Amino acid sequence: VEVESDSMRCDIAIVGGGLGGLALCAGLRRRGFDAHVFEAASKLRTSTSTLIGLGLNAFTSLRELDPEIMTRLLPVGVHIKQTTSVLQANPDAEPEIVIKPAMSDIYSFKWAKVQNVLASMLPPEAVHCSHRATGFTEYQDEEGASVVRVHFKDQPDVVAKLVVATDGVRSVLRRCMFPQDTGPRYLGHMNWNALLDQGRAKAPVHEEAEIRVVFAPTMKDFHVMCYLIDAGQGTTFWQVRVQSDQPAFTRDQPAAAQEAGTTQQAGTSMSEQGAGASAAEGSEQAQNSALAAELTGGGMGVPGSKARVLAVLEQYGLRDVIKAVQATPEEGIFERAMIDRLPLEQWSSQGGHVVLLGDAAHAMHSGPGQGGRMAFEDAHQLALAMEAHWPNVPAVLQQYQAVRIPRATAVQNYAAEMSGLESIYSKLRPAGLDEGTIRERMMELSRWLNQYPEKMLGDPDLKFWSPEKVAAGLAAAAAACDSRAEVAASAVAAEEVQAA
Repeated sequence: VEVESDSMRCDIAIVGGGLGGLALCAGLRRRGFDAHVFEAASKLRTSTSTLIGLGLNAFTSLRELDPEIMTRLLPVGVHIKQTTSVLQANPDAEPEIVIKPAMSDIYSFKWAKVQNVLASMLPPEAVHCSHRATGFTEYQDEEGASVVRVHFKDQPDVVAKLVVATDGVRSVLRRCMFPQDTGPRYLGHMNWNALLDQGRAKAPVHEEAEIRVVFAPTMKDFHVMCYLIDAGQGTTFWQVRVQSDQPAFTRDQPAAAQEAGTTQQAGTSMSEQGAGASAAEGSEQAQNSALAAELTGGGMGVPGSKARVLAVLEQYGLRDVIKAVQATPEEGIFERAMIDRLPLEQWSSQGGHVVLLGDAAHAMHSGPGQGGRMAFEDAHQLALAMEAHWPNVPAVLQQYQAVRIPRATAVQNYAAEMSGLESIYSKLRPAGLDEGTIRERMMELSRWLNQYPEKMLGDPDLKFWSPEKVAAGLAAAAAACDSRAEVAASAVAAEEVQAA
């Protein structure tokens, strides 16, 4: 393989400038590694309409990567003190409200605030924007060392000893590593969210330092689920999630339906049958492949999106959420379909010098609030493996994958239980769970994960998340979801990895 003379060389090339990639780079550079971030966008994002919740496992990971991260991060977050559950079973009746102290030490952050803190940890010369990866080649250089050449659109190649793909749920490098992967999987929920200046609302829609969760018509199999969260600095984060058998973007709605704010769409209606509706006939892999092409709609400020959301909320009588949406300019509302990726049995490439991290490895349903936290755990564990084994890259990746894949996959599968599609959640949810047991299991999951980095593969003292239960759950999920085996097998079958 010929390497152009202007190709940049570094030890670790991190492809993707999101939260996981920036945190990893900060942790590696603190340890003296020559790590660089290569981001597709022309600049790092400095504002979004998104919130992220972080707890003890994320804080431990970030503190171990670099203690200065936590020093800068905590002042820009909100320490959540109270969680309120609101069940609106009947739109004409008063809701059932349950108020409890927050389950664990959790903070809410504007996503952009976290991004900015992590970016501030890096020198400008370590972040390279306008680098959209198109593929990679693994080979031996002129000295016989195994290296990777990363290809970018309209930019010189970069040669590195290790490449970490942190390029998100639609990861280009994952597609190169696993060419038979079906791509993003639709999870049966359409989602709208925004950050609202509380001064625009006529009345408060939540208490200070509160997470308010609103369900309709039931908690277990909801059709609509909403969040109202204190985002700090006079800002409210709201989110509306609606069950829909098919992706149903506002841009695809008939014009009359947009003007009326209805939720109906020919062929892809937002079902009012709840989460029990089944997907269309055909294999899961075929369905996922067909849907992947339909999952690129939505975005910020979609015309007609505000009217659609309000129509759904008014149907169920969700008054506090209606106030928040009414006060939000449509251009500030972000629309998306909820997606994840199928779990993989390995995260490394055929040549053993490219590895996945964060959403590129284990994108999950946002229900448990663990997507970002798992990415920070990934970054911390990869940094530890680097300290222990560098420059033996195969040993680094062996240690990293051994501790991360089982744990992240268990959380990913749990998150997929919250899918709005019976074809997904029926393969993963344990049978016979009532609402009390569901809550107990959720609280146990939080207890297990918050012990990080202790008891990585399960807590023997827990009923639902002991090492034996975690291992059994992974085996059962793998057997039920045959697409996973097909995706993993593609890594073995691929003899050469190159741009899609």
